[in-house]
Amino acid sequence: MKRWKSRLPHYGIMLASGPDEKLTNMRYADDLMIYAKSWQELCHMIELLCEELANIGLHLNTSETKLFTTTSLDKPLFIDIAGGMVEVLTGTDFHKYLGRHLTGNFGIRSAAEFAHRMQCAWGKFHKHRPSLMNKRMCIKLNLKLFVCCLPLRAFRFGELAPHIVTVATTGLSAASHAAVHCWVDTL
Repeated sequence: MKRWKSRLPHYGIMLASGPDEKLTNMRYADDLMIYAKSWQELCHMIELLCEELANIGLHLNTSETKLFTTTSLDKPLFIDIAGGMVEVLTGTDFHKYLGRHLTGNFGIRSAAEFAHRMQCAWGKFHKHRPSLMNKRMCIKLNLKLFVCCLPLRAFRFGELAPHIVTVATTGLSAASHAAVHCWVDTL
């Protein structure tokens, strides 16, 4: 990665922290998110990355590679990168990355992430619904299971970014009320 980054002297997005500070990528295990100012810059950055990967016996998996743009496109777009076609996702498209629900539209990013987390939480609730609705189960155990499955589960352990909290407050209170109502009705 150091060799690849050293080949990107003027690429990436400039940060406010200083004139020489720029964001070119974010890495997590074998996942990489690349930031660029234009299509040409991004394609060149990926070509350089493919060269560096080839030097160590690796290759870019184009079937799992996605490109995001904030620009609206009328029709689906694919770009030829490293001998494979890579799909370009626009602001209205969604992509799951490291458990997050990403969209290219910054205006709805928080709401989309909140909706995805609520969907996951409700999925957990419905997965355990037979146990939660079991009237013969001890109320203490039932309550513990309910708290684990409650839609709040999606927001524990610091998973929720601070900017999503404002979007989440109204939806969360309604969802919590619905979950409690659903559970209490069976008792």
